[in-house]
Amino acid sequence: MSVIFNLFNSIAFERTASKIVETFFDSIVASVVKALYRSSGESLQSITRLTHLPSKQVLQALVSLIQHNLASFEYTPQRQVHYRLNKANIFYLLRKNKYIHHVREKLGVAAELVVERVLEEGSITASQVIVCTTCKLLMTDLSSAVDRANQNPGDRHIIVRDALRQLIELGYLERCASPSSPAPPCCPLLVKPSSDDKHRFLPDDHLNLQLIAQAVTENVETSSSSSGAILPDASSFPDGKIYWRLNYDAFHLQWRDTLLVTSVEKNVGAEVGLVFRGLLQVAYSTVEDKWQSGVYTTAAHVKHALNSAPHLEHCLQLLGEGESGGCVRRIGVGGGGGEYQIEVAQLVAHITAEFLAKRIKEMFGSKAARVFRLVMRNHIVSADMIASACLLDKKEADQVSNMLFLNQILLVHDLRKASMPSSHTPELLFFKVNFLEVVRLTASQCFTELYNLLRKRELLTEKNRSLMEKKTRVDAIVDNIVKSGATQEQIQDIEEMLTDAERTAVTKWLKQQDQILTVVSGITDDIFLFELFSRYYCHVDDLSVGRSAA
Repeated sequence: MSVIFNLFNSIAFERTASKIVETFFDSIVASVVKALYRSSGESLQSITRLTHLPSKQVLQALVSLIQHNLASFEYTPQRQVHYRLNKANIFYLLRKNKYIHHVREKLGVAAELVVERVLEEGSITASQVIVCTTCKLLMTDLSSAVDRANQNPGDRHIIVRDALRQLIELGYLERCASPSSPAPPCCPLLVKPSSDDKHRFLPDDHLNLQLIAQAVTENVETSSSSSGAILPDASSFPDGKIYWRLNYDAFHLQWRDTLLVTSVEKNVGAEVGLVFRGLLQVAYSTVEDKWQSGVYTTAAHVKHALNSAPHLEHCLQLLGEGESGGCVRRIGVGGGGGEYQIEVAQLVAHITAEFLAKRIKEMFGSKAARVFRLVMRNHIVSADMIASACLLDKKEADQVSNMLFLNQILLVHDLRKASMPSSHTPELLFFKVNFLEVVRLTASQCFTELYNLLRKRELLTEKNRSLMEKKTRVDAIVDNIVKSGATQEQIQDIEEMLTDAERTAVTKWLKQQDQILTVVSGITDDIFLFELFSRYYCHVDDLSVGRSAA
């Protein structure tokens, strides 16, 4: 059975997915997600019947899900429209801040604001995102007591246009393809994902910069008293039918490479990690699919590109040994020196096994982790070997092994019995690791922890709602009187509307919220590792050793 099926088809995942969607959207969209989750494809009528909601509300929820790439639609042979949930994409909602932070570090503030707006809308036209981002830049720059309506946007929309083009060229944004067939009558969407869409450029001939600058000026005047820019109508611009969305794979590929390099640096050394990073870059220059499980490159190409790396041959040799997961294999030694194969699937399996060992150590102690690593390394291990190799007495080894067996981490391996059994033949007990089941159970635990944290945050938010609303009102009044030139004494009188006890409670709640979000971020990192494993596990021949299939 596929680990992908097990990973995202559990009660824990269903509860967590619904809670995530409810947090970012509302309870109606969460109800639609539950209905889609329990089937491989449902029509609008079926979803309406399952959710007991009006068809108009269900339709609006489906539009929101498809715009944010959380659902898709397809036609059946009977020309009926069926909707399908993109289960793995739900966790992308929790990584919004990571996508934004990643772009800010790489490309700066303008690109960050573009990505933030694209994530907010799900899919958006270039003109829309340029107008909204330029308005936000203006409002940010003019946050002091300045009359925004009299300010000229200048060339800020050009800066945003260039940032948008750079994001598209680097692959962080991708163009949504128009559907090959008309959109469903019950769901008049403009875009539908398509693997045939190869447009990765910004069509300047569809951008009317003069019209965009005019829209920016009007939007700033209209939004001067509000908190954000108003999304203009897409049909008002020449590119009204060309939509863009975030290309999550571009982010995930860089995060995957960082995870692989960090693992090599930690297990072998920083120098070897630099060689491995360079090896990946060399291999990427010769392949189209950077996600494939095994990436090849010639030895001559490696030596030419990494000739300045110290101890290159020794580092390449270390990358082929067990400490690094055996992630680099040399194939053939012909006149050109042969080839190097980077076994990404093997290294991901190795990192997953190490993560599971740490998790077992946290749950059951260091002795259980030693037993787990021993069985993983040796495929099948007898009870006597566990005691001797892990430096445990026989009774303690049996207790640890039985505990891991009861928690479905170890399996008892059945040996074929002799045709002529003898009373003098000792009965030996052998164990092996049920690796896929351990991954599934650990992922389910992560889903449960995530649900509990989101639920706790929801309860604390409801508990402190009135207090936070009061603080928001006080802050708004203070901002208004500051802009009107109030004295320090007047400002202090308004601030005293919040007592010291209330301010302490607000500080405590904000600190709790930051702690919860930090833990949630860590759990999403763990889930990202399981997503990588679910992508590559079918290319690993033997999960006990992590050797990649040829």
